[in-house]
Amino acid sequence: EVPASIILFGERFDQVGISMKGNGSLGGSGAKKPWKIDFNEYIEGQEFRNLSMLLLHNNFGDPSMLREQLAYDMLRFAGVPSGFVSYVEVWIDISDDDQPAGYWGVYSMVERPDSKFLASRFGPGNDSGNLYKADAWFEQGAADLAYYGPDISSYPMPRDRVAYRKMPDAAGHDYSDIINLCYTIDGVDYETPEAWASAVEEVLNVDGYLRYLAATFLHLNLDTYPYTGNNYYIYNNPGSDKFEWIAWDENSSWALFGGGVDFPLYGHTESLGPLQYAPLFVHAFKVERYRQDYRAYMDLLVRNWFNADHVAAETQKHQQLVAPYLIQNSGDRAFYGDTALYNPQDFISEGQQIIETTQQRSQFIWNALAQEESMKAVDP
Repeated sequence: EVPASIILFGERFDQVGISMKGNGSLGGSGAKKPWKIDFNEYIEGQEFRNLSMLLLHNNFGDPSMLREQLAYDMLRFAGVPSGFVSYVEVWIDISDDDQPAGYWGVYSMVERPDSKFLASRFGPGNDSGNLYKADAWFEQGAADLAYYGPDISSYPMPRDRVAYRKMPDAAGHDYSDIINLCYTIDGVDYETPEAWASAVEEVLNVDGYLRYLAATFLHLNLDTYPYTGNNYYIYNNPGSDKFEWIAWDENSSWALFGGGVDFPLYGHTESLGPLQYAPLFVHAFKVERYRQDYRAYMDLLVRNWFNADHVAAETQKHQQLVAPYLIQNSGDRAFYGDTALYNPQDFISEGQQIIETTQQRSQFIWNALAQEESMKAVDP
């Protein structure tokens, strides 16, 4: 992290912390890196319109630049706590050379889960609970929500830190609440699925998790729970004394990470990534009323959001907004220049692919839901 000055919507800030961010989006993205802007790194309390940090995502692997925007919009429609996304153009000027500011291109500015996010979603005064960011790394383990005992040091340690990364990093070392959540999910031998559900409902907003799972399995972002154990937040809400599921890092949606249009209605139980065992996922679908609620959310989303007509309209709206900025000046560095990753025509063709995937996926789910109903009619 280094100090810099920024001009944001005409407003200048000095002594702002600038750093790169990301994993795959950082290492394989050519010149167009993702960025983190921290207003109070060097000046305590400095903010921009009540925000202390801005995250600029480079839409790595997604020449349509739509996946993150559309996925977060869909998750919010489903009632899942999710960030807002806007498109911004980024210019960078190295002040101690004689070159003018260079155009880097269009980024997605994604709202970050922090205390201000929590107060906005769960109400003023409910922003002081423990917020955990899930992490995973290949054979090093994942935030699987399995129970490994009463000591947090026994839990997976991807990248040499606990898979449940407490946010902010200096928030203390008491992990008793997340350990209790894992114990309730996975550490007790319940007599029936309903007994498991009753216990878990005391510590987790299960309805929010089912809404998240329905949206996730529809738009096919498999780089998250229950397959990688990565890219989600979970928050112990003091207002309800229950954990809440928060969506995060949606750039792998529309099958960018894996999965196809015929991905099963209830997902795969076998591992598709670093996470080998996902007890919350496995046990939840043993509860018939959860399966019924999940199907209802699938039905609602296919009727009202995840269908070709709606996604085509959203795609056209966003692409018409972004297109002029991709070609201005020297061009967006993901599409033009020596480090370009895509051809300019990929911007349109990939958007069309998202529409086609939506049409095929929604039809598959529609048929699967109809088949479930017919089976219930035969064997109620």
